[in-house]
Amino acid sequence: MRWSSKLPLLLGFSALLSQVSPAANISGTVKGPDGGAFKGAFVQAQNTKSHVTVSVLSDKDGRYQVPNLPSGEYDLRIRAIGYKADPRTDVKLTASQNLSADFALQKGVVRWNDLSLHQGRVLLPDSKGKDVLYANCFDCHGFETRMASVTRDEDGWRDRVHYMKNAMHFFLQERITQDKEDALVSFLSSTFGPNSTKHSTNR
Repeated sequence: MRWSSKLPLLLGFSALLSQVSPAANISGTVKGPDGGAFKGAFVQAQNTKSHVTVSVLSDKDGRYQVPNLPSGEYDLRIRAIGYKADPRTDVKLTASQNLSADFALQKGVVRWNDLSLHQGRVLLPDSKGKDVLYANCFDCHGFETRMASVTRDEDGWRDRVHYMKNAMHFFLQERITQDKEDALVSFLSSTFGPNSTKHSTNR
């Protein structure tokens, strides 16, 4: 009697399991330009229909695994700052398929919008103007889109600094004194101006 009362529940659970589609897996290795294992590269698998993207990191041995992917068509790409690799497009995965895909990285261009705010703090040259920039501007802006994405000479940067001081007068007028403004404009001009080697090679 007890068994018969549980039977519908067990049958329902079995039916549910039978409806779950087996998942596919993608695995492989990422190698650097020297042929050695590359740690910390993002391997991204994007479903071309749903646009859902799954990202994983390669480990210390360069290995990665993207598990439990629904069957479908995928694009595979690598993201690693300063490196590039040919993507694999229109990869068709079937249920329970285990696909192997290896990537060989080549050196590439580092663009400002590839960098995080912390990486910019480390890489940008130290100066009083840099300190003013980080202390006052990055609560609202990122250097990747507001500074590195345009080219302005000294007059252009001073105009923008004046605009922000007026627009945010309750916050910036007293904090950015004239000497700090001069240092900030000088830093922006030398780092992101038309004659900056950093700007022209990394944009």
